[in-house]
Amino acid sequence: MPPRLGLAHDEFAAAGRHPRGVARQRREQWTLRLQVRVPTAPVPSGSTWSRVHVITIGIDPHKSSHTAVAVDAAGHQLAQRRFVVNAGTIRQLMRWCERWPERRFAVEGAKGLGRSLAQQLASAGEQIHPASRDHGAGQ
Repeated sequence: MPPRLGLAHDEFAAAGRHPRGVARQRREQWTLRLQVRVPTAPVPSGSTWSRVHVITIGIDPHKSSHTAVAVDAAGHQLAQRRFVVNAGTIRQLMRWCERWPERRFAVEGAKGLGRSLAQQLASAGEQIHPASRDHGAGQ
């Protein structure tokens, strides 16, 4: 029998680690940090002011795909979608976001890898807020 390399799946689980799902865990940690920072914004409605919940759409850009997560003002995840990066990505993203007319975008790496996406969103008239990952928290 050949020697085992590394830990078996059960040993990973016993150690509190999982051999797969690292990207999902990081995305969940990023979503949790994003949820803490989502305020509501007062928006005029006719002659009275009412509190409308602005949906924040956090985007984690990568070279081959972008993951978008819609979060409400209370920090609850409303929807999540992964977009393959190609010529139609911004069009697909905007179509997906149409259901939330009061929205803003938080693009991670808006001055780096997410710059092109942030520029396309800004040129479409969307509110852009840079999102930075807390590298020390939870890792």
